[in-house]
Amino acid sequence: MSRTYRMKSLLAGSVAALAMLPPMAAFAQTVQTGTQLEPVLVEGEAGDGATGPVDGVVAKETTTGSKTATDLKDIPQSVSVIGRQEIDDQGAQKADEALRYTAGVFAQPFGADSDTNWMFIRGFQATDTGVYMDGLQLFSYGFGGFYVDSFGLERIEVLKGPASVLYGGSNPGGLVNYVSKRPDFERKRYVETGVNDAGNVYLANYTHIDENHNGGSFLPYDGTVTDRIVNGVNYGRIDPDANFTEPSIDLYKREQGSIGYEFEHTFENNWTVRSNARFTASDINEVNVYPNGWASATQLARVEFGHDTQAKTFLMDNQVEGKVETGPIEHTLMAGIDYKYYNIDQVQSSALFGTTPPIDAFDPVYGAPLTPRVSYLNQDLTQKQLGFYAQDQLRFGDGWLVTLNGRYDRGWLEADNRPTYYSASSSTQNSTVGDFSGRAGLAYEFANGVTPYVSIATFFNPIIGTDANGNLFKPEEGVQYEAGIKYVPTFMDGLFTLSVFDLTRQNVPSNVSLFTQLQTGEVRSRGVELEGKVNVTDDFRVTGAFTAYDIDITKDINPTLIGKTPFIVPEVMASASVDYTFRGDWYDGISIGAGVRHLGSSWADHANTNKVPAVMLADLKLGYERENWGVDLNITNLFDKTYVSGCQTTTVVACSYGEGRSFKLKAHTSW
Repeated sequence: MSRTYRMKSLLAGSVAALAMLPPMAAFAQTVQTGTQLEPVLVEGEAGDGATGPVDGVVAKETTTGSKTATDLKDIPQSVSVIGRQEIDDQGAQKADEALRYTAGVFAQPFGADSDTNWMFIRGFQATDTGVYMDGLQLFSYGFGGFYVDSFGLERIEVLKGPASVLYGGSNPGGLVNYVSKRPDFERKRYVETGVNDAGNVYLANYTHIDENHNGGSFLPYDGTVTDRIVNGVNYGRIDPDANFTEPSIDLYKREQGSIGYEFEHTFENNWTVRSNARFTASDINEVNVYPNGWASATQLARVEFGHDTQAKTFLMDNQVEGKVETGPIEHTLMAGIDYKYYNIDQVQSSALFGTTPPIDAFDPVYGAPLTPRVSYLNQDLTQKQLGFYAQDQLRFGDGWLVTLNGRYDRGWLEADNRPTYYSASSSTQNSTVGDFSGRAGLAYEFANGVTPYVSIATFFNPIIGTDANGNLFKPEEGVQYEAGIKYVPTFMDGLFTLSVFDLTRQNVPSNVSLFTQLQTGEVRSRGVELEGKVNVTDDFRVTGAFTAYDIDITKDINPTLIGKTPFIVPEVMASASVDYTFRGDWYDGISIGAGVRHLGSSWADHANTNKVPAVMLADLKLGYERENWGVDLNITNLFDKTYVSGCQTTTVVACSYGEGRSFKLKAHTSW
């Protein structure tokens, strides 16, 4: 069962001077003087063009690419915005579902996962360090992550390429920023209820989950991508709906809550100060029995695993923004300081290796006796990071725009390793790291809506872990070169983006053995991304995306892997969607939407000896809306194609089936 509680306070516009005082100062003034204070007037708006509702599928502004409200065409990197309308058109109830039609993003690499949003950006996994909410990081390590219900989101924005110059340590391939719905200060009542093919029912923004782990993952290559053939006997493939856990002990429980605020005040001279903060805590308990390769011709070996994890994070970002002019140049200046705190207290355990009974892959029978789990990891880990950053957006001439960013980060890591079943000793490890990162971009905005741009960005990303020598990992580093064209047509409501990039990721851990690594690796991702979104009319929306990569391992402790392509990520992806609402007679309010997605082939291992085949998928949406009520039916994978979404090696914990045909039916009303 999972319950999520969230409270948010948003202050915007003009606020009386008293509101600028610390809370205790204001309280002391009241007590000591006994003065009756004047009412404090708080004015607000339903967000702005950079955080508020998106008109159809075409967003105009964003804060994700610059931390200031900036036109999308003026950001010197590729940015995609998926607004509430597009989220609803897809019937997406999770963020990774909403990103399936976004260029540069490979979502759901391990199939459908009800408790985690998995995503890769420009070839690199973004789930741990590349997820943000309202500009503040949702860091994850081990099983200590934070789940966000998409019901409360206004937008999901993707900044592609390095972003540590703005946000500190983050995934070098890019980040996903969830933008919360803002209050519009009007009374509004909205009720939504629905059901999907798994029998999960929801009401408003309350989520109740009581489930066993789904099957379809941690499966071997032969038996999923190819038939299982042993001694000339073909056993076929494992049923995608089969589940190899033990229902009697399987569980997943999450308790999570957060509280935070956003504050903004604009002075009479048009300088603005902002302060954002959030505290989040989660408690996750999980027990699962999952496959671990073949034990015999038809029997799957299994691992009995469990963990108890408590994670908490506190984040704060304070900044000041203003405009100045130096001769013919107009500057939009922004500077700030942010702080990140993350703590995880975790105990991971498993049954002794080889003692968990196997199970028949083609005719599973449950109930075999299990041996007790023992701890192999007992750890309390804290990571802190303090960053100072500055940005200058310079405008001059008839359309020139230069963007300059600089940042310095200082990070601290402390890991307390407590006794486990395998070791009675305890130890503490500490490290302090720091580095600069930067970004420079140049663009020119033509009168016809075409804006070509170039940029270079470096990144700094502290990572958690120890190498084969017992030393804590160094931060990842690297650089990206990007060039592109953004086009906002003057004759229709649309946005088109073409980008090419060359991204190098250094200090990548490479395997010395199955369980030990050294940071000798380097991976280079180069590619092209094309994305277009058009509101043809208010009732007719079209999107399209294309991605082509060339991802290579350029350094590794194993020389035979140099020049190979990492597993999981397809190097070619494409998608298109359309949504149309009929207007007129009896059919007024009926809508139909459809989409197609192509996932190219991917490698199943770093040695590039086996591939996961490409697949073409179709999605369908039917809806009807009348006055203040409506109903929608979304069907994913309409033709129920059986396919493997990705593999990580071809032997043990390897492959995952993609989501089969599923539906979501919802009804809603407002008044």
